[in-house]
Amino acid sequence: MSVRQTINRVTDKYSTDIAARNMLRCLVDDFFDGSSSIVYSNATTIRSTIVSSYTALDPYLRKKQIQIEELFKKYKFEKDLYSQEDLIRMSIEKFMDNQNRIATLVIPDDDHFLNDVIGYARGWIDNVLKDFDTLEHLEECYWAKKASVGIPSAKASIGERMTVPLSGSRDHIEWFRHIYLRWHHTMDSHIRGQADDHSLYVECDSLNASLVDKTFKSLRMIVPNTTIGGLYSNGLGKVIENRLARAGYDIKNLQQVHGILAREGSVTNKLVTADQSLASDNITVELVNLLLPFRWARALSKGRISKIVLPDMTTVDSKTFSTMGIGFTFPLQTLLFLGVLHGIRLSANIRGKCTISAYGDDLIYDHRLHRHVVRVFPMLGLVLNEDKTFACGPFRESCGQDFVRGFDVRPFQLKGSGGYLSPRRYEAFLYKAINGLLRRWHYSEVRFTIEYLMNQVIISRGGKPPLLIPSDYGDSCGIRCACDLGTDFLFRRFDHGWRLVRGLITFPYLRLIPKYVKETNHGPYAINRLYELEKLHRIPGASAPGSLDGPSHYLSLVHDLSCTFEWIARSKAEQPRNYRSKLTGRRLILKDPFLLKEGGRFKEELGVTVAWP
Repeated sequence: MSVRQTINRVTDKYSTDIAARNMLRCLVDDFFDGSSSIVYSNATTIRSTIVSSYTALDPYLRKKQIQIEELFKKYKFEKDLYSQEDLIRMSIEKFMDNQNRIATLVIPDDDHFLNDVIGYARGWIDNVLKDFDTLEHLEECYWAKKASVGIPSAKASIGERMTVPLSGSRDHIEWFRHIYLRWHHTMDSHIRGQADDHSLYVECDSLNASLVDKTFKSLRMIVPNTTIGGLYSNGLGKVIENRLARAGYDIKNLQQVHGILAREGSVTNKLVTADQSLASDNITVELVNLLLPFRWARALSKGRISKIVLPDMTTVDSKTFSTMGIGFTFPLQTLLFLGVLHGIRLSANIRGKCTISAYGDDLIYDHRLHRHVVRVFPMLGLVLNEDKTFACGPFRESCGQDFVRGFDVRPFQLKGSGGYLSPRRYEAFLYKAINGLLRRWHYSEVRFTIEYLMNQVIISRGGKPPLLIPSDYGDSCGIRCACDLGTDFLFRRFDHGWRLVRGLITFPYLRLIPKYVKETNHGPYAINRLYELEKLHRIPGASAPGSLDGPSHYLSLVHDLSCTFEWIARSKAEQPRNYRSKLTGRRLILKDPFLLKEGGRFKEELGVTVAWP
């Protein structure tokens, strides 16, 4: 088999596109002895000649088919089927078409079965949520970690969140000033101490949408919230999560639960796995008001901003209740879809065991519900994705887990964008591909592909052997070596560089050294940490953060911590490099705080483990 060289001798950089095409060619040789109609000349011919044909009933053959067909699903070639401009245009058009659809949608009120479903769903949701507790909401509020209005992702940090001016809608600002700051006294002092009252806030009446990569043929639309809106909506989302957990749907564990149920459904054929198209966009204001208790709907409505500015600068008055990027969107989706499914179960009078679960827009439910689901969901404006909904046959998929007759057939999907990389970054790219394949396949099944990738590693390292690492290190650090992966023989084949030093085993690995930015705004971190420690000593609902009505030991702790944090937050010129803690009396060394940022460089370093693989 002849493959193209990946290195550009002029720039000494390596093409990931050429490596990806060669990788596909090797996989076809591994699986089908080269018997394939795929044309490898460029991305367009590859995608057009890879035809989806999930026809094999044998799970092992089905897994091979899926692996070939979905290898490049999340990888974008430098010259792909769609350009970035095409993807942006298609995403905007898709969003606008859906907005026009839901704007004209009228939920019928003369369908008796639908009315029963809505009534039962509302009752189920009301039983899960119960009364809205303002104090519980305040307790659960926390600052968002990603971008918000006025704070790009490159600057996102707690320090920036608590630095004025704070962005928010009129409702956001009103809630923050008159409810949150009256409850959180320490935060109130910090915010008011920064500037005059008129410069504390920036009022926003619209949110800017952004597009991020999803697959080679689509982008995902994200709408970052305002800074105060993130605090407000995150708290509501956490409260809904807590109420769902009490009802038996713990969002933290539902992905694993869905994997178990998907495997069961692929064997028994009694469970349906369903996925939805534009699920969060299809949840309308009317649907929320229809299914949620009034006080909850009103509280959630205060967290939303209806106007959205699209990437082409078009302003839309969105009919969607909350998009991705708003803190309560995901738990709200889960709650509403669970409510509708339980409403269908009760309306259809289905007795006995009836499995129902939802994780965002991933649904799993009893097969007896399916004929009602395909009828009810469209009437509510919800659209099932037919390509990812499986009601019959041996295949089931949910939450990134695929099964055929109980066998895991999830493929490895190469991620990233095509282009030329430096030797170190190319080496890390290859390690990710090798470890990703070995997570889904044994070495003996993909031998040609792994050998090709390892040969590329050796070339990128100037003839040196690849780095071999323990199984608990990251994908980009080297090749994981373990017996169950069939890669333990690599220790005999290469000079692995593992050495026994003072009872510990050292080994070289590739480490990403991230970018750091020095943080000079210490106050917000002190307040945040103080609040976390206060929660450990305060009975929920008994007193507010920094209030004067707590027990004496609590007030003493608050006073000591406040003094310590105030002293630490002074300018560096006034602080000695060595000092004693006012809490413990121990001598401490003052270190400059840094914030971790995206990006960085790769460097070969020594790691430590306690046992040979």
